[in-house]
Amino acid sequence: MGASVVQHVTLALGLVAFVVFFVLARIVRAVLSVLSPSLKRKLDVHWAKLSQMVDSELDFEHYSEEMFTSSSFWEMWAHLSVDLRCETKVGGKAPDAPLLHIDGVTQAQLLDFVKKGRPLVVNFGSCS
Repeated sequence: MGASVVQHVTLALGLVAFVVFFVLARIVRAVLSVLSPSLKRKLDVHWAKLSQMVDSELDFEHYSEEMFTSSSFWEMWAHLSVDLRCETKVGGKAPDAPLLHIDGVTQAQLLDFVKKGRPLVVNFGSCS
């Protein structure tokens, strides 16, 4: 089995695990909201800390109610499923992407800038 197939199977299993976790988390939160609201809040705080959402600009109460909604599920699903179609992997070969010079006219390919014995660094940041 090729490395690409193994990566795709691993990502697919990750998506299945995500769905199972999401469904179980919604069930647990629903049961706890009836049986023990204080324990549900502790669990929400724990998940918020794991997600690094405590001390963020988001209001905790808003976050804890939104983190397991169907809209958040589909948003996370979209981001995770992009990995299934991704051809570039960490440690893999770089794609030879087309580039446009800042002058807006001159074109080149990314791998045109590769030089033997020197790493190619691509900075996608701003210099302002």
